[in-house]
Amino acid sequence: GIDQLEHGLSASTDFVAGKKINECPSGMAINSSLARLNLQNDSLKSLIQLLIKRKVIITSTLQVREGSTTIQPVPDPAVLEAMAPDSRDYYVKRLLGRFAVQAPTLGDSAFRVFAKMEKQFSDAGGLLTVGTDPTGNGGVLAGYGNWRNIELLVEAAGFTPLEALKIATLNGAIALGIDKTTGTIEVGKEADLIVIDGDPSKNIADIRKVVWVFKDGVGLNSKRIFESVKGKVGFH
Repeated sequence: GIDQLEHGLSASTDFVAGKKINECPSGMAINSSLARLNLQNDSLKSLIQLLIKRKVIITSTLQVREGSTTIQPVPDPAVLEAMAPDSRDYYVKRLLGRFAVQAPTLGDSAFRVFAKMEKQFSDAGGLLTVGTDPTGNGGVLAGYGNWRNIELLVEAAGFTPLEALKIATLNGAIALGIDKTTGTIEVGKEADLIVIDGDPSKNIADIRKVVWVFKDGVGLNSKRIFESVKGKVGFH
């Protein structure tokens, strides 16, 4: 009866030893079970096959999960610039606190495993999409967060840049049931496009070099849009 699962397989409690019925394991217990999980485990393969059989879609939110590890790189300066001062101070303090922890942590190890689990799910025929949310650590912003998610599909999960781009575009349209009208560049489909100064099919980080966005037939200057939100995200 489940159509879609959010946050990838990182929330899976299937492999927690001694799990009790009607009791939710702690985050530490989940991380511990995933950190030790063998990706060739028959139970994992069975879980993936069950999800695919039931046509359950999985949404990857690697950027959200990366925020609870010590392996997150220094944030994009544009992300910090977009934040309201209070939001930025709150986030930077939490970020410095996380980097002060001796690495690698249990969360770091679990992150590397469940990122690969998403690739395994997709390779087996599962429908993987990309999404995000305004996570409690304060560092995930709309748009910017999806950029990082797509990069992590390549960097952490092991997808090629073209595979990651498909997951972030066509797969999302398929999940929403609108792939007949959008999701790919084809004659007869809605002409919602982005123009990038680079080649993300070779260098996935080039997805950040957006110059123009065409939405509903209107061309939008991305530089002006980014400029307009500097210092404002978090005020409302």
